[in-house]
Amino acid sequence: MVRDQPESVPLAFLGSRENSSCIQLPLQFHTGTQSRFTRFRFIGYCNGLVCIADYYSPMLYVWNPSIKRFKMLPTPNLITKTTGVKLGFGYDSVCDDYKVVRILVSSVSNVVEAELYSANEDRWRDIEVPVGLNNAWPLWSYIPVHAINEVLYFVASQVLVSFDLHNELFEVYRYPFPMKDIRNFTSLIYEGAVAMIFKTAVGDGLVHSLWTLDDAGGKVCWTKKSVFEPELEIDRVELYLGSGCFVAVDFCDFQYFVYDLEKKETERLLLSLVEHNVSSVVKYTESLVSLAGFEQVEKVVLSEETMHTVLFPSQ
Repeated sequence: MVRDQPESVPLAFLGSRENSSCIQLPLQFHTGTQSRFTRFRFIGYCNGLVCIADYYSPMLYVWNPSIKRFKMLPTPNLITKTTGVKLGFGYDSVCDDYKVVRILVSSVSNVVEAELYSANEDRWRDIEVPVGLNNAWPLWSYIPVHAINEVLYFVASQVLVSFDLHNELFEVYRYPFPMKDIRNFTSLIYEGAVAMIFKTAVGDGLVHSLWTLDDAGGKVCWTKKSVFEPELEIDRVELYLGSGCFVAVDFCDFQYFVYDLEKKETERLLLSLVEHNVSSVVKYTESLVSLAGFEQVEKVVLSEETMHTVLFPSQ
């Protein structure tokens, strides 16, 4: 279903580290709740397409900001009370298909269920979840799902879970640390590989270390890449920009900053969590890609209650 007069949600677009401008996200308010607020969350991006979800309903949208076209996806099949939902978006080049994976945990049976949307089929269908994955959750909603080499990576409480978008199979990888030693963690894309930054206890202090999941001679294993300075005030690393630079956040100052791991230098961004209500930061590449069912945005209606995503242009 494509809406005729989509509501617009402002997104912060950071053209450089020094200045920013605003673009409009063409989404019409559509929710089954009685809430007067319209809030959306960023799910993923691929080949210039951005996937957005409604906080208050199961509705999902795929949008190309470059050509100002979007589509609202069909209602998912699995509509039930849950303790958490995790979403991933990516591309299957073998089938030339864009897919959305939706994983949820039933609040009644505590069983993990999953379904997949195929743009080629324009419908949702159930996908098999191995029995062993029921012990891998909960999913961490604040940690993004990354698509690398057409594989989605979901961060769970005990393991990193992958989903191959073509074979449609799950795999599980245990973390390189015992959970009792991990204080915090997040995932990102680092030099073309899925990576995680773990905040662990070392002696009397806490250390952030960067690890990548690599294929070494057919065996998948974790490789330690580097350690951040112990005295650096980092609450969470959000994004790798390239050339040794990371976007991190300091919740004490409510501020984003860029950290150069090689030079050991920091540079604050002109972006405050409080002022801009930022929910995520991502890298984005413009394209002319569209999906069947895309329609041109013709009318813009501004919305005040929104979530913001910072789009860093890919080099």
